[in-house]
Amino acid sequence: MFIIRQPNGETEVSQDVKAYNPSIVLSGDKIIIATGVLHDENLSPEKSFRYLDKEKLERVFSINTFGPAIISRYFIPLLNKEKSSFLGFLSARVGSISDNRIGGWYSYRASKAALNMIIRSLSIEVARNNPNVIIAGGVGSFEPRKFPVKECEKFENKSILYSIKDKTIFEGKTVTIFGGGDSALDWAVELSKNSKVNLIHRRDDFRGAQSTVDKVHELAKSGTINLFTKYQLANVSGEKSLDSIDIKHDNGDIKNIKTDFALGFFGLIMQLGPISNWGLNINKKTIEVDTEKFETNQKGIYAVGDICNYPGKLKLILSGFHEGALAARACFKLARPNEKYRFEFTTSSKSIKDRLGVKE
Repeated sequence: MFIIRQPNGETEVSQDVKAYNPSIVLSGDKIIIATGVLHDENLSPEKSFRYLDKEKLERVFSINTFGPAIISRYFIPLLNKEKSSFLGFLSARVGSISDNRIGGWYSYRASKAALNMIIRSLSIEVARNNPNVIIAGGVGSFEPRKFPVKECEKFENKSILYSIKDKTIFEGKTVTIFGGGDSALDWAVELSKNSKVNLIHRRDDFRGAQSTVDKVHELAKSGTINLFTKYQLANVSGEKSLDSIDIKHDNGDIKNIKTDFALGFFGLIMQLGPISNWGLNINKKTIEVDTEKFETNQKGIYAVGDICNYPGKLKLILSGFHEGALAARACFKLARPNEKYRFEFTTSSKSIKDRLGVKE
């Protein structure tokens, strides 16, 4: 069963995608496929391979994978190509192979992994057949800089964290904080009110606000915070959750600290994210473009702003306007080769002034 919202706000229910009136879809620019099942009265996530069942596997795949794939087949051709359109899928992080560290949920994980691959293939084909993508991603997305100890991955998002969403989970616990900036210092002071706090920094000097640095030293002197300087993380231990950590001094000495949580505040690093998988020429996390159209090595994909790179590049807002204008002109020629474009200026064009609401 499929439900679609019409332009007038009403909804229509249909058993067959092909039965839709195309005009209903064409009037919209966003399609969100949110079908999915984890459990119902006849299904439950498999905790072991011993519970794998062919019929249940087929049912989960039918809803989570086959359904979205078939919907895409009929709906993608109906997307509005005259302006920006959106086709979204509700997937799940557990569909990531690299993120699967605890196993289980066989049919659900596998169905979402298959859906993710379908989404990836669709994105490549749609981009190829519907050119004109302008990447204006600044310097990319920011991710927290993580501990350089591989064993930490086992505890990430559980007892090893790089941000705090709910400070109440630390109440009555031992929390070990790494870092020397404002985030590390502020949280050390705040969490010390209801938790046992260890603060570890690789240097003697801190980079935070002096008032907070003074407060940390005051709390360390009173024994409220255990302060370790010139130490770095060497190892982590535990089964399902963190039990203890080893920290190593610059002189080679190693200390073992019992802790419930380890928090890392080392700043952010820039990542291109999915863009790095688009087959683009990337130089030092920026995208190489030409200076005529600001097109990448992939036809129909352009990059402007801080994320693009070319000889003489200046990271200025003014440069971004120039790059965007030339990329937009190239997009127009590629998308509408049989149409003539013309420039209009805000200083002289009446139609532009009317659209902007400028009164003379």
